[in-house]
Amino acid sequence: MEPIFEDSRGSSYRVLFPDNTEMILIYTRKGAMRGGHSHDRPETSMVLSGRMKYWKKLADGKEIEFEHGPGETLHNEPGEVHMALAMEDGWLMDWKVGTKVGECVTTNYEPYRAKVRASMEDVKK
Repeated sequence: MEPIFEDSRGSSYRVLFPDNTEMILIYTRKGAMRGGHSHDRPETSMVLSGRMKYWKKLADGKEIEFEHGPGETLHNEPGEVHMALAMEDGWLMDWKVGTKVGECVTTNYEPYRAKVRASMEDVKK
């Protein structure tokens, strides 16, 4: 397991597999937000601990909100914008099934990214 990123929201770690695919483990502090972007590859996430509130902007433009707790999974299709708020400190696992390291393109969605950036300041307080 390799540490790949840390900021006021928490930290991220990469688990690299022999076929050059990866799984990302993400620790997030209560009140911090993650995401605010879409990917060009499908992505599956599982909440390992804590509770997360999610927002998704679907391909048809519809926005949905929902919460997930430990053991629950969600799937993002390519192009679906997604963002999460940690309701409690917790761990999340992300993986882009069958995608090699470096093959996935992430596109930020500024209305959501602005909220993610604001949460970084809030968590510092």
